[in-house]
Amino acid sequence: MDTIADTSAPPAFLYANEAMVEEMGTQSENGALYVPGPGQPGFDPVFLPSYHFISDVPEPATFELLALVASVVSLKTVFARISRS
Repeated sequence: MDTIADTSAPPAFLYANEAMVEEMGTQSENGALYVPGPGQPGFDPVFLPSYHFISDVPEPATFELLALVASVVSLKTVFARISRS
């Protein structure tokens, strides 16, 4: 189990109608595709929905760190050009 949400079994006593799908993909890019049929959770005979669950999404801190690094590199480049002038 990677996180608390990845449990060994769902709480079956809480739900009378449940469905399980296997994750597909690599450890860094994985998810699941679910197309419910009649009598399964999420089924709608009018819209015939399909669900794409994305399992691993980067934390917001990852994007903030990337922005910080890009800013530092940009500033370093600007100061290097100024000092050469």
